[in-house]
Amino acid sequence: MNTSTLFKGRDVADVITQCVDEEMLTVSWVEWLPRFFVAGIMLFLMLLILGYLIDSFICHKEEPPTLCYRNSLLSKYLLKKCERLRQPYHPNVFLRNRHIQTLLSLVIRPIHCRFDRTYLQMKDKGVIALDWFIGERNRDIAACLNIILIIPRILGNALSVHGACTEASNLGYSAVVFNRRGQGGSELTTPLVKPYSDHTDLGQVVAYLKDMFPNATITAISYGLGSGCLLSYLGEYGSSAKITTAVCISPVYDAKEVLRSGIRKPYSWLLLWRLKQILRRHASAFERVLDVQNVCQSNDLLEYDYRISECNGYSNFDSYWEENNPFRDVDDIATPMLFINSLDDPVCTKDTIAFDLFKAYPNFILCLTKYGGHCGFLENMFQTTSTWAESLAIQYIRASLNFIWHEKRINLHLNNHRR
Repeated sequence: MNTSTLFKGRDVADVITQCVDEEMLTVSWVEWLPRFFVAGIMLFLMLLILGYLIDSFICHKEEPPTLCYRNSLLSKYLLKKCERLRQPYHPNVFLRNRHIQTLLSLVIRPIHCRFDRTYLQMKDKGVIALDWFIGERNRDIAACLNIILIIPRILGNALSVHGACTEASNLGYSAVVFNRRGQGGSELTTPLVKPYSDHTDLGQVVAYLKDMFPNATITAISYGLGSGCLLSYLGEYGSSAKITTAVCISPVYDAKEVLRSGIRKPYSWLLLWRLKQILRRHASAFERVLDVQNVCQSNDLLEYDYRISECNGYSNFDSYWEENNPFRDVDDIATPMLFINSLDDPVCTKDTIAFDLFKAYPNFILCLTKYGGHCGFLENMFQTTSTWAESLAIQYIRASLNFIWHEKRINLHLNNHRR
């Protein structure tokens, strides 16, 4: 073949030079690719920081939480003494997304955290685990006169509420975490899955604490669906309840309606998957009373609850929810309570919040924030201390106890004066 014909008159040296130049360009692009990647990341971070600074110091002005309550001596005192009720909740720009707040609250864990576990046997031979927080200031639990009973969200454990435990311990309180049957790493000894709002185990735990520490004041903090059993207990026992004051963080006011309308994905998937996982873990305990495989084939939370209600002895699903509505005895709740919700909660949406409750009952206060997600209320991305809501909860408990102590002292003085 004629070389001159192949290259059509072009010089061979020119062709070779062109090929070499193209190869050099290709190699040069590969070498520069990591640098472009790093530069892109740096530019993205700079834009985020710039947006954060502009949002924080120029554009963004947070307002204090919206409060809903009925005027009373208690509410006036608490609004005066609880500074956080009057101060804005100001999360950084990265945490003004409901999903980031909610998901981060599920994964953030403390660096160092210690608990001592106590197992209690219930009247029906079921076992409950209590985790006592070991802090720096209250190692002698028996000597403590103030106990905060903490009830995590439905699938939470002691580590998920470490912020409240730490905050309580720093103020000299003893914090103890209530684990539902079969949760928190404990074994399920009875073929029974308690409904969200069943208070029988909690009632026995409160009675145990009062027997062990007769001079101690017992208060409570609950999260999410974990608030159901607390509200049921307070409504059932009324003025005889042994819990002096309580706080509910992101409570679900109508669990049946929330499940019926459907919790947003992926939260419904995550919750259903974890419930099935717990059920499979304790499958041997249900061999004679429940078809675990059938329950685990449920496609949504409402169907799961319908199938699981069979092992609780309910004749139909309506009676199951009627007896486990946490607000069924709300008229009898005599305990001062603070409810903390966010408007952007993806689980308990603002449409499900029972605003009428706080206009009717003088011992209830609702604190409503713009941001916070579900059980989130983080103020920065890598927060390992107490959240804004947990700090408010401890502050509220402290102020409530001071008010109750002050009222008792006045009543005692008046009674002595009359004599």
